[in-house]
Amino acid sequence: MTGPRTNLGAWKREAKGLEAPGVTFGDRFLELGQWRLWAEGQRLILSHQAGTSVKVYQSDGSSAGRRCCNASGSPGALAATAFARPASKMGGVAFGDRFLQIGHFRLGDVDGAHFAISHPDGLSEVHHSDGTLLPSGTSSLTTLGRRLEECQPL
Repeated sequence: MTGPRTNLGAWKREAKGLEAPGVTFGDRFLELGQWRLWAEGQRLILSHQAGTSVKVYQSDGSSAGRRCCNASGSPGALAATAFARPASKMGGVAFGDRFLQIGHFRLGDVDGAHFAISHPDGLSEVHHSDGTLLPSGTSSLTTLGRRLEECQPL
């Protein structure tokens, strides 16, 4: 399939109350089912529990896809690092006006039409609502500068 996909969204799912089964927070990570989005140093990484890391965002704005690795060169070792962090120790996760911050990385709705993944040192990705990915360096499209609140366990 080419172009933006419309069949993989969650917009038709019901939003539940405060309980969120399958959603866990920990030390600089958000876990959604078997996926973890986590910050490590100057990187934001999306890993799966099966042992793969599918995307790495760098603080300088660059990113790498499927073949992301850690210092040893192993994608599985990078994912294993993510899942070694316990869910009980929470920190380094914050929220604000239409954004989530993990470590120093922010993911959020910029203006209703753009979604940005950014770091104070660089902008990694900006997605438009029509499915296009904007070129790096679109620095005005960011949630940086908005106030954040530390996430507290209930």
